[in-house]
Amino acid sequence: VDEDKAASLGLKEPRGALVNEVTPGGPAASSALKAGDVILSVNGAAIESSRDLARKIADLAPNTNVTLEV
Repeated sequence: VDEDKAASLGLKEPRGALVNEVTPGGPAASSALKAGDVILSVNGAAIESSRDLARKIADLAPNTNVTLEV
């Protein structure tokens, strides 16, 4: 999330990963996550960018439940 997007979303700082879409049948489909949300942390670990989110998720075992701050 860049500075302009953060400001338009009311975020205090430009960080996090913007959700573009939730794939039907995918891991997030059964959650309340929706397009336009910004993921700020995974299991309490801050997310700085979409790359950061991808690394954190890749480190988890399949079918692991996570807590997101959105």
